[in-house]
Amino acid sequence: MKSTIQTTIKKYQLKTSINQEQIIELEDNIAAEAHLEIHLIYWHNQSQHKFHFTTLMRTHSLERELIYGILYNEQIINSTQDISKIRNLGTSSSNIWRVELTESCKFNPESHRRNLIANSSCGICSQTEHNVNNGCSLLNQSNPISSATIFNIVNQLNSLQRLFKQTGGVHGVGLFNLSGELIALAEDVGRHNACDKVLGSALLENLFPLNQHCLVFSGRVSFELVQKAIRCQVSVILALGAPSSLAVEMAEQAGITLIGFIRQQSFNVYSHSWRLVE
Repeated sequence: MKSTIQTTIKKYQLKTSINQEQIIELEDNIAAEAHLEIHLIYWHNQSQHKFHFTTLMRTHSLERELIYGILYNEQIINSTQDISKIRNLGTSSSNIWRVELTESCKFNPESHRRNLIANSSCGICSQTEHNVNNGCSLLNQSNPISSATIFNIVNQLNSLQRLFKQTGGVHGVGLFNLSGELIALAEDVGRHNACDKVLGSALLENLFPLNQHCLVFSGRVSFELVQKAIRCQVSVILALGAPSSLAVEMAEQAGITLIGFIRQQSFNVYSHSWRLVE
């Protein structure tokens, strides 16, 4: 399965110098979007049960990391030890994945039941129950970051977004330490998916808690993304776009430094500016 699909398009151009319309046929790359089914096998009353956890839309890549990230951020698992087996069914490119939870992992299907297929732009909108305050406060932790490091991190994210350069149709999310070193990067048609892929990668590498790290987003920041950062104890969030009002409120309460509208020589600090050092 590929992350991009090549298709033939007709490109319309208006040449104002000669006031003439021109239509050119050419090949173009489009970001691939495909469904991913996640089925959980959990224990209850000393026997195993099957639960269709979700069907989501995503761009093919880092499926294992995506699944670990989703399950951790929704508090189904607290470590990699809560999963005994994970595999995709059928061929290696199958869109159906089966995750077996350990007997010690307590799972209540009613708390995680979804009413809809989760589309690529949706975070928690299909869940029947939401848990907003799922992290601990970072208010008393000293983890500074410099403006030079912030600009360096954003430049790295821009230069490493291969799929975006090919298609213009994916979001990019990166995990960096506070010295500006890249830890993980993912691209996806859904920003929530890209975030889960990155955090799942960190979980598999046993890097938690991430209080000495920052998440950087290629677009805007909604409260669901801040919620994921809180869960993983990320202390700094960087974004090229704008945060929502609830994202700012949650970051302020959790002790996260939230920075948006990052450009070549400027950015806006929305919460906890004390972490910025020269």
